[in-house]
Amino acid sequence: MAGRSETAAGQIRSSLIESSLKVDDALIRRYAAMTRDGNPLHLDPAFAAATPMGGIIAHGTLLLAPLWQALEQTLGRERLAGIVLDIRFKRPVRPGDVITAGGTRRRDGRSYDVWVEAADGTRVIEGTALSTATPARGTVRTLVQPRKKPKPGSRRPPV
Repeated sequence: MAGRSETAAGQIRSSLIESSLKVDDALIRRYAAMTRDGNPLHLDPAFAAATPMGGIIAHGTLLLAPLWQALEQTLGRERLAGIVLDIRFKRPVRPGDVITAGGTRRRDGRSYDVWVEAADGTRVIEGTALSTATPARGTVRTLVQPRKKPKPGSRRPPV
């Protein structure tokens, strides 16, 4: 039987098996408790509404869950330790959103262009998943887009 990363003909898959996640208030609260991240941007509607985000948003690292699941479903758990993610967070995700992660294999054969997108197709995360020869213990390198200068009188969320 072919491995997860191979097709029946033994070829490496050209795309990741997609994985989805429904983000809701309960999931955000459970994630905040588990990670001990009580940032009011994720938990306090009044505070979050007064920020440039305009409301509650999900934790960025929570949004990586379906991407890691897509990688595991496609490549197998044993190969996850050798994956290095180089990603950029593009847009916030709000309670009620459904996100889907996937990717396509690059020509080098060792990496995938990866993404997480909202139901409307808007990319919320983009980047690359590189399979290294030596396991790097699931390394993640994130690139955060520069923030726009706040409008006078607006409050920024704590970093």
